[in-house]
Amino acid sequence: MAVRLAHPDSSARWSTAIGGFGFVVCFTVAAILYGNGAGRYSDQIVAYYSNQANRLAQIEGFVTLTIGLVLFAVFVAGLRAVATRSEPWSSLMFGTGLATVLCLVIANTLWASSAFTTVIESGYVIDPKSHLLLEDSGFAFLVAGGGMGAAFVIATSLGAFRDRLLPRWLVWLGLPVACALMAVYWYLPLFAFFVWIVLVSVVGLRLRRADKLGGDTI
Repeated sequence: MAVRLAHPDSSARWSTAIGGFGFVVCFTVAAILYGNGAGRYSDQIVAYYSNQANRLAQIEGFVTLTIGLVLFAVFVAGLRAVATRSEPWSSLMFGTGLATVLCLVIANTLWASSAFTTVIESGYVIDPKSHLLLEDSGFAFLVAGGGMGAAFVIATSLGAFRDRLLPRWLVWLGLPVACALMAVYWYLPLFAFFVWIVLVSVVGLRLRRADKLGGDTI
């Protein structure tokens, strides 16, 4: 017997679009605010955090990315209705999406921790070794987030393939994007993820609610 799936309602489509676009914009702005960081050498690190403008830029980057990650969570929640409703793909997509958010939240917190400490603790002189430990721990969570993100993209693609709620070309695009996220250690693969998010947001926004007799036949 054929199963007809109605297209998602407007709230899900708009949540996906606003969350997706907002996350990409906030992440880009936060990356600019964070800049190249304090460097790898002790004298560079001490000099960097002695400058109030640098400390404030780090905190602004933290706040901006935190807002972006809230929007990413909105994107994940909306996408659950836009891309798939079949199990286990729907739950797997939602779970891995939130795991990606969590990894990035921790990474963001660790990256900004040195700046917060120098602002909160009066007269504090930063310890370069402690700073590098926190910064590299944040990077490790970014890499873990890449792995979770790859699982998120794959689950979304498989669920969308099953339910036929997204175009085939977008479903297949998820495969190279997931592979790219496994190489997030080199940062640049993140751009593939951002392009995928934007495309999913645009396509999701263009979907129309099916009428009583409409929908996609599976």
